[in-house]
Amino acid sequence: MAARKSHKRSIPSELSPIVCLWILRFLVPLGGHKEFIGPCGFSNDLLASALGLNKLLDISFQDFEPKVALVELIELYRIHEKKLQDPVAFPYLSRNLGLLEKLVGLSDIDRKILEFAVLIRSEHLLDDAADCLQELSTTKLFHVLSISLDLPEQAVREALSHNGILSKSGLVSIDRDTSRNLSRKLVPLSTSFADAILSSDADPISLLRDTVVLSTPGQLTISDYEHISPSLAILRPYLRQVTEMGKEGVNILIHGAPGTGCTVSWTATRPRSVACNTW
Repeated sequence: MAARKSHKRSIPSELSPIVCLWILRFLVPLGGHKEFIGPCGFSNDLLASALGLNKLLDISFQDFEPKVALVELIELYRIHEKKLQDPVAFPYLSRNLGLLEKLVGLSDIDRKILEFAVLIRSEHLLDDAADCLQELSTTKLFHVLSISLDLPEQAVREALSHNGILSKSGLVSIDRDTSRNLSRKLVPLSTSFADAILSSDADPISLLRDTVVLSTPGQLTISDYEHISPSLAILRPYLRQVTEMGKEGVNILIHGAPGTGCTVSWTATRPRSVACNTW
């Protein structure tokens, strides 16, 4: 008799189309059905019910046919692959991802991976389905994300590389040292970050409060920079003009001896404002 997971949670409302599609991609093309469908029933009745396989749950253990269950599962997968995905199933998440996209410079691929990393932390059935894939190596993780998100595997590798925006910003990291279940292999910034980006109408900086904090107000004034007054005579009118015109992508690089803290990029990002980024 196949073991079934015991769930005390109530059956959820209808799964969002994108989450349902990801689950079915875990189970069908990625082979998770081998764990999900046992000889006498499903390993997770709650997941089976959420996918609409209730009629197979009513069958006795003795009459359960794994091949029939697999045919039903494959048909569900084919149907959902043809369906249009609902882009507004998670309105706060969609809005907040858009804000982070502009703030951090995320690509479309970065955004899809970040969305996935957040939802696998919050959608318990998605996490349950991912467990059917068992523990993943880093190489296997790239393949799973490629199939699940319908992205080229090389693009996934590049997005999650040490030089990628996701890694540099800390928004998503991966455990490269050991094989783990998917939700533990792909790690968003923090649990509070995942909760906030999914369920709150927050400003971008507050979403990053676990790693980014506003600095204290500066104490220096223009009189502290008299030693570079010739350069300032050129720089200040230039900055004033580009901010008044609202030009984007205007950069000024100040350089000097290593360790003096003078590598600063002043970027006019929107009308009447100048952002200062240091690295």
